[in-house]
Amino acid sequence: AINFYGGMQIALPQLEKEGLRMELEVLDSRANAGYVEKTLLANPDLKQKDLIFGPYRRDNISLVADFARKNNITFVSPYSASSGLSPLNPNYIQVNPSFNTHCYALTKHALDHFTPSNIILVARNEQESTRFPIFQDAMKTILMTTDSMEFKEFIVPSSYTDFDETMLAEFLEMEGPVAFIVPSWSDEIFVSNFLRVLDIARIVNEEKEVRVYGMPQWKEFSKVDYDYFEKLDLHISCASFVNDKSLEVKKFRKDFFNKFNTIPTEEAYLGYDVMLYFGRMLLKYGTKFQSHLETEPGRYLQGDFKIEPVLQAGSTAEEPGQIEQFENKAIFILRYNEYQFQPSGQ
Repeated sequence: AINFYGGMQIALPQLEKEGLRMELEVLDSRANAGYVEKTLLANPDLKQKDLIFGPYRRDNISLVADFARKNNITFVSPYSASSGLSPLNPNYIQVNPSFNTHCYALTKHALDHFTPSNIILVARNEQESTRFPIFQDAMKTILMTTDSMEFKEFIVPSSYTDFDETMLAEFLEMEGPVAFIVPSWSDEIFVSNFLRVLDIARIVNEEKEVRVYGMPQWKEFSKVDYDYFEKLDLHISCASFVNDKSLEVKKFRKDFFNKFNTIPTEEAYLGYDVMLYFGRMLLKYGTKFQSHLETEPGRYLQGDFKIEPVLQAGSTAEEPGQIEQFENKAIFILRYNEYQFQPSGQ
């Protein structure tokens, strides 16, 4: 939170140059929902604010989002990727894309490069396979089809000792390159073992062209042999990417270090981006800028803003329904190449 606030502070002088003067007040939630509800949200001064950012914890987000809805205050949640925390709340703006948005982006990228029949969904157990319908539905939406075509599905045996390359043979014997989408992140050992077996199967099948799509958490894995990332052409979805060669990034890093005597973290970049983007929205449209978010995409230091309304389930073009919230739909697809993640060039 301190780094996030530091990033916001770096953005304020730029906003002042552009004509926006803001009074930024910081309130400590103490990571305590009871304190937030009984003390912070009970403060009558909070009802007079134009814009609220944060907090971090899921339970506190729900409390603040409901407060913002009741008092008609725009509320920006920078961290949480969870949907449905505050139903029917057009004052709630979720900066961190949801899991479904990541799934859609991965599906779209896979379909851009592989035929649907050569895309396989992989899970480590029955419970994780409940994520498969999200990808199947995304495929039908992207291809604008309602027929029975589906991605192939594969659940890895519960005992890793029973899992070997022969179980993947039917997929690698298909004509043309093959993609495996693995929406798993909680078990690094499983991911490592799957990649190892897939690499063996790839070699057995005459160096079959294979690509693996994984989740953003894979960037932080430490037990996986990164050679597998390289050999299996790993692509992951990610809500952020900082280009260290960018002049704007270099300037921010210098400004942050000069002010705080430390190197900025990812949270600092996020704080800067969020403050600058929403500050500009305030300046241009006033405090109720939500209806303009779709027409104001932006590329900033660590991420893009492509914010869209999320409508009630079952909504159609003819009957759009009410707005549940707003969500940032911008996702990077990063490719592991030459032992680093970079935006996919294809």
